Amino acid sequence: MTRTITRPLLLAAGLALASAACGDDDSPHDAADDAGTDDVATPDDTTPDADADADGADDAATPDDTAPEADADADGADDGADASTATCDHPVPLACGDRRTAETTAAGASSLDRYSCTSYPETGREVVYSLVGTTLNRVTISMTPSGAQDLDLFLLPAACEPAACLAASTSTGAESLTFSAEAGTEYRVVVDGFEGAEGGYSIAVACAAGELCDNGTDDNGNGLADCLDSQCWTATACTERCAGGHDEDRDGLLDCRDAADCAADPACAERTCADAADNDADGATDCDDWDCIASPDCPAGPGTVGDPCTSHADCADRACLLETEWGWPGGYCTRWSPDDETCGSCPPDSTCHDVSGSGRGPFLCLRRCPSGTECRAETQVCHSAGVCVGTCTDDAQCTATGHCETGLCRTPPEDCETPGDEDSDTRADCADPACAFFSPCTPAPRTLEGAATCPAASPLALPPGERGTILVAGSLDAADGDDRLPDCGYRDSADVFYRFELTRTTRVSLFALSLSPTLPAPILALAYACDEPDFQCAAQPTTTRLELTLGPGTYYLTVDAYDGGTGNYQLGLLLADP
Repeated sequence: MTRTITRPLLLAAGLALASAACGDDDSPHDAADDAGTDDVATPDDTTPDADADADGADDAATPDDTAPEADADADGADDGADASTATCDHPVPLACGDRRTAETTAAGASSLDRYSCTSYPETGREVVYSLVGTTLNRVTISMTPSGAQDLDLFLLPAACEPAACLAASTSTGAESLTFSAEAGTEYRVVVDGFEGAEGGYSIAVACAAGELCDNGTDDNGNGLADCLDSQCWTATACTERCAGGHDEDRDGLLDCRDAADCAADPACAERTCADAADNDADGATDCDDWDCIASPDCPAGPGTVGDPCTSHADCADRACLLETEWGWPGGYCTRWSPDDETCGSCPPDSTCHDVSGSGRGPFLCLRRCPSGTECRAETQVCHSAGVCVGTCTDDAQCTATGHCETGLCRTPPEDCETPGDEDSDTRADCADPACAFFSPCTPAPRTLEGAATCPAASPLALPPGERGTILVAGSLDAADGDDRLPDCGYRDSADVFYRFELTRTTRVSLFALSLSPTLPAPILALAYACDEPDFQCAAQPTTTRLELTLGPGTYYLTVDAYDGGTGNYQLGLLLADP
């Protein structure tokens, strides 16, 4: 279950990306107030074994080791390993039980700088290891820097392709990766340096019996079989295949809706850019699809940076910030790059801006406005950063959406009392999640407080036939305690827990509405079991939504908040046919 963003996101008028489903993706690499902690918990954020005797070696087998280490001489290092020449073509072998304590990146190569599983620049020297999976397929790799240098840990396939990165651990201290290795399959393990960091470190491999991911059996006895078990989330059998209508990785997102896994898959790309068909079912057809920007079927138009556009083909660089996607009235021609801080050099009278504000991109060319008169009248303003940005003040300015809201062109909201599908999402009135949890579509919520601990999770009674709406009211209080860190949460608060059980495949719309100013952004997180990581998580200002397709099974739902937030909330579930 990789979770990466490969396309531009909605740009707000203030040159900041709209809040993503998992909130502020902060990290210790970014802000000084992080105090060296890993803000965002991920399934691979486990703590390595503590072994700190004088020689640095693990002198005896620990509970998660399969055997004592074979080398325990005075230097603590595995004799014969030469990390200084370890490259993708000549990796140092690693095996279960290995612990190397005299490795260094100082003399390594520097050929891997960008990995698909992180946005951070890993420009330091790297050391590459090879690891072959065995029948002890639950593998934990731990790497601890010997000093303050910021070294990171990556798992790649045998081809050593950073664009196909399988997993990463990128905090500022000790790093750890836990994954299910397939017997006989070779992997590459890479120690690399954030922003040029290099230095010494120790690395250890521990293996144990784990879940077999394709036999329909709960092999490790945790109540979860195959792809429901987080041990299998990186296994081939649990990789989203992006076609066929099945949710192979069991994250609630099918095929091309699973953008993190399928955005780059050919099945989810606009294969033909001149057939008047939406081949990848993403709502954009032919030259209106970002997949077609470089297609010869979409010739460049006359529009320069900042000019209006209704298609990529209207612009000289074949890139249009469409009103329907970005909210800027009339569209906006640009030149863009996902990771080039120069945007590949901007045309005259424009400048390159990082719209994320964090150095991660995407980077867009925006028209400069040194005198304040260069922007399009009525539909653009000169931002304090000295560039023209789109904004609206009236519905009539939004020629594509017909609706202006808080300065941006938006899809019109669903009118819950007038027949019709105003927001064009194929669901009308009370069948639309925008209406399902409000009057007149549902009665007043009943009070059902969430449990203070996950094992005691409050059961949600489903409607007859597991189709319909549930709406309950509850509260977060400091007395509930903080028992779980959601996968998209950092600096979280007290949390409460619910559970529900499905007996058939269901399209589930989850909804959490804050009723208190002290609860600014409710967090919703779903897990298959209390001791498993979240497989989906979201947090949005005031109202948080998740829409998933879930198969039969029991689901544990966490309600949480950021920065110690407490207060009252409403929790809703809309259950419908997939």
